[in-house]
Amino acid sequence: MMDGSILTDHSFGRGAAVSVRSDLVPTELRAAWVEAGHTPGVDLRTLFDEQVKRHPDKVAVIDDEKSTTYAEVAEMADRIAGLLSDWGIGPGDVVAIQFPNIAEACAADLAVATVGATCLAYPVLYRHNEVRSLLARSGAVACLFVRRVRDFRGLHQPPRTQFDYAAMMADLRAELPALEHLGVLGDPAEGCDSLDACLRAQGPPPPRPAVAVGPSDPARIIATSGTEAAPKMVVYSHAAVGGGIAQVLGSLRPDDDTRFLLLPPLSTGFGSLGTYAGLARYGVTMAVTATFDPAGVIKLIERERITHMLAVPSMLAMLLAAGPGDADLSSLEVVGSFGAAMSEDRVRLTLDTFGARFVNGYGCSDGAICMTGWDDPPEKIARTVGRPNPSISEIRILDDHGAELAVGEVGEVCARGPMSPLGYFESPELDARYRFDGGWVRTGDLGFFDGEGYLHIAGRKKDIIVRGGYNISPAETEACLSRHPAIAEAACVGYPDDRLGERMCAFVTLVPGAPIPTLEELVAFLEADGVARIKIPERLEVIDAMPLNPAGKILKRALRARFEEAAPRT
Repeated sequence: MMDGSILTDHSFGRGAAVSVRSDLVPTELRAAWVEAGHTPGVDLRTLFDEQVKRHPDKVAVIDDEKSTTYAEVAEMADRIAGLLSDWGIGPGDVVAIQFPNIAEACAADLAVATVGATCLAYPVLYRHNEVRSLLARSGAVACLFVRRVRDFRGLHQPPRTQFDYAAMMADLRAELPALEHLGVLGDPAEGCDSLDACLRAQGPPPPRPAVAVGPSDPARIIATSGTEAAPKMVVYSHAAVGGGIAQVLGSLRPDDDTRFLLLPPLSTGFGSLGTYAGLARYGVTMAVTATFDPAGVIKLIERERITHMLAVPSMLAMLLAAGPGDADLSSLEVVGSFGAAMSEDRVRLTLDTFGARFVNGYGCSDGAICMTGWDDPPEKIARTVGRPNPSISEIRILDDHGAELAVGEVGEVCARGPMSPLGYFESPELDARYRFDGGWVRTGDLGFFDGEGYLHIAGRKKDIIVRGGYNISPAETEACLSRHPAIAEAACVGYPDDRLGERMCAFVTLVPGAPIPTLEELVAFLEADGVARIKIPERLEVIDAMPLNPAGKILKRALRARFEEAAPRT
């Protein structure tokens, strides 16, 4: 049975409807993970303070404008925490953050942790609809945001993107009764407190609030990627993000000389590896960039002597297409990618291009991560997502009735471990649907284990194409298409058909300079690779770029939407 321990005896967010929240993982398991060293027995700010004591003058964050030491990040965090305290924010409150990849984003994360509130970060790409939804559903009482997103192609060039986030928040504020405070970084704005003034104030930072924060308290709300529907909001404790999630970076063997380049937005679930893993847990020097530019990233690796780089597959594909040129990338020790299968040829190209180990993995914000090992061969990196790591999450493959399946049988990927979240934010219906006894989570992903214990991902339960009464997962077709020399990325979706219900369409992007393949050529390629005829697409669409969410995952709903207004093809 699930554990019913109460995390807090006050309202979880002033706009929340529920007065208490329970951890869905048994207390004794959480304690065992602390005892094993998988999760820390302290809160995130305490973890970070330990790193500051070890090396206050070490560079913590390198962003597009500056380098910031651990002591400087700590001071920024204390000043922002002072502002939050002046606003009356503390445990039970949700604070939203919309910053690009800059050092101030890390300081804001730590400031929220310092006052015992819960951080809800989301990407700068989000606009009125996404922001309205997240703030309304979370009952956020404050929002910290950047006034405008600057274009960092050159430090002295004028900004290219002129979207005014203060104007957006002014538009939304009347619709968000729980939202009491706004803090803006950059040009001042009416109705907003200036974070610049806060950070540049004379004298020492204000004393920290006298608030008790423990490892089991909520620290971060991670909004799922929303590739299929409205994002779910998943609540993680200090221990889960500073422990299980942070162990992803730990698996890449960081040390005091590690220089870690994190390319996804810090505001995503993947990006939570930045503040909480890179800085608080492992004390490394972390490089971030606010605008992804492949040529610029290559120069950054060379200039800053990066040792560890993590990216989403779309970013990695663009880096491979750009190539290293004559840059010296010899400092790189390991490259990691999460989110999509890669062909063996692409894996070998990655190894050859960067001259470093390559780790490929699978993860979902609902509470599961699995990744290939430090010394896994290219064929395992290409075909699998590695073996489960008990310091991150245990994984089982279950059928629709909850029975565990044998090796080779495809079922739903279910997970539980040190990274397990507390639950879904104020959504008992989601807890009932996706969580079950003992704190396990149903991910909605399909997979199977091979005889050596490696996990293979076989698609999404919701991603099924129903063709003539047969349920087809497109994952095998997509993986095979990605092995074609002309194809950079592939995504298959169903489209309406009067006779069969659905047929399969393959959307592909091409390797630069590659000839456009015909549908007939791809059918022959798939058949030669042993793909069953029922899994072969009947339509081909060559597109310039895949629609992606801010975490870099393909938005299949955007691809399916292309068929909504069109007449079915037979």
